[in-house]
Amino acid sequence: MSAKSIFIQKAAMATWIGDKNPSEDAPPHALQGVVGEIGELYDHCKKKFHKSNYGATRDMWLGELGDLHYYTVIRLTEHEFELPPKDVIDKLVVKLSENYELWQTLKELVKLSGHLLDHDTKQNNALSDYSIIEHALGAIMIRIVLLAKDADCDHNELVARNIYKLQEGHDYSEKGLLHYASWEDCKEDLDAYDK
Repeated sequence: MSAKSIFIQKAAMATWIGDKNPSEDAPPHALQGVVGEIGELYDHCKKKFHKSNYGATRDMWLGELGDLHYYTVIRLTEHEFELPPKDVIDKLVVKLSENYELWQTLKELVKLSGHLLDHDTKQNNALSDYSIIEHALGAIMIRIVLLAKDADCDHNELVARNIYKLQEGHDYSEKGLLHYASWEDCKEDLDAYDK
């Protein structure tokens, strides 16, 4: 696993509380987060296209994408899966960009969340094909980067904005992480990993 992936996972896990009140019949907390954030993205787009007075902003959109990214990283980490490598993400985003359409991408995210709900629950873990779960989480990650790109935001900026937001109220130094003065400072560190 790359040093950058380790950094991203460590930053996400530094704020993760886990399943506070686990229930046998409820999906794991991070999976609920993935599914919920996909629903929020869909709702955001619905309002943007159907309500003329909806005050949607780029920051709101990137915030929702950042939240989805966070829960996806958590779920990948909980399963001990690696984050998809940057070169793989970049190649697939370029390929998907050729026929990119917002509503189609959102529809794919909804379908992927359904696959996760079918396979990534506590009662199904003994029977699950973990390759399906890993594939679905990886496909979600790629679509997050694709949607961010559509908003003129690269993957590192999206991650940096989210790390900066998440560090509020947490002492990252206790976890061996830097406390950033701005998301731009965090992005500089992420960009340095790619060199």
